[in-house]
Amino acid sequence: MKSFNFRPFLLILLILILATALLAYLVPMRDEMSAVVDPLPNIESVSLDAPIADEQSAPEEVVLQTGLEISPIVFESTRKKIDRKPDKVPTATEKMFGRVSRSLVYIDSPLSQATGFFIDYKGHILTAGDVAGPSKEKLEKARHEKKLLDQIVVLEQQRLRTIRQKMNLLLPGYEKETFQRLSEEKKEELFTSITRSQELGDLLKKNSGPSLENISDIQIFSSEGKRLKLKKLTHSSTAHNLLLLQVNTAKLKYTPLRPRTIPLRAGDRAFIAGYRAESGVLVQEGRVVDNTASLEKQKMLCSDIRIQQEDKGWPLLDRYGNVSGLNSGVFRDPKGNDCAIPIEAAYDAFRPILIPQIRAVKSKIIVSNGKQ
Repeated sequence: MKSFNFRPFLLILLILILATALLAYLVPMRDEMSAVVDPLPNIESVSLDAPIADEQSAPEEVVLQTGLEISPIVFESTRKKIDRKPDKVPTATEKMFGRVSRSLVYIDSPLSQATGFFIDYKGHILTAGDVAGPSKEKLEKARHEKKLLDQIVVLEQQRLRTIRQKMNLLLPGYEKETFQRLSEEKKEELFTSITRSQELGDLLKKNSGPSLENISDIQIFSSEGKRLKLKKLTHSSTAHNLLLLQVNTAKLKYTPLRPRTIPLRAGDRAFIAGYRAESGVLVQEGRVVDNTASLEKQKMLCSDIRIQQEDKGWPLLDRYGNVSGLNSGVFRDPKGNDCAIPIEAAYDAFRPILIPQIRAVKSKIIVSNGKQ
């Protein structure tokens, strides 16, 4: 007789016991959760047209039909409102003011007032010669040279008359042709002497005013209002109305000189800057109209910028802030344009002093198709 196998029945019994225990654990948990959160019945009955509170309206409570009270959510913008004004773009004259104003000085003397500007780190200031008046040494030298030339002119005129008288007595031939050539040579020499004598006469006439005896009478003020002590004064060796001063303060901001090999051309932008009693430092903008003008046998640089008679020593600047000329307030072409002394005249007049500056000049000169 075979024995009965109880193993399957025991396995089924064990599974039933485990299932009963699991149900006994889950049913109380479900009742507890339903007591905490009861699902919302009739969700379709909630009105979708209820207004949404914003930052402009006062918060209100929204009561749903379920009887539960829920505080509304107010959405506020996290973006801050900043009232910004657009940054002001500086004009060309304002930019030029920032470049050159610190290098300008105001000069006051018993003879004249003028603007000057530093041209190097050694304290050299270029300005108009009216500040100090004519140099006595220069005027004395000019008087002496003119006196000699006048005597030479008289002698050459006598020689020329003698040569012509002898030539008229000669018959046509080799000897008469020789006297003819000699007559032409003496005529050219006489013309050269007369021209030079007239130039010296004009120079003496122009500089016939008073001359400053004591350089300590010249007062120089920096852009910050500080008085600078003058230690040296150099007059121009040419006929141009230029003056070079040197103060005991070095390493100040200076204005570079434009290279003489790249002169300004007609149509180029130009600026002038200087002191006026009523407005302080003033900057004006314009265009070069002529760089070949000749006034009183001197080459000039003319622009359409209008200056005043007292605007002496104002630098004429290119658009990069390099000095291209100096205004003295007295030169004007036949068309009424104000003209400045080209900076080349300063190179010629003060070459021994300006050689270091000439070598060290670093100007941002850009020439494109002949225009700037």
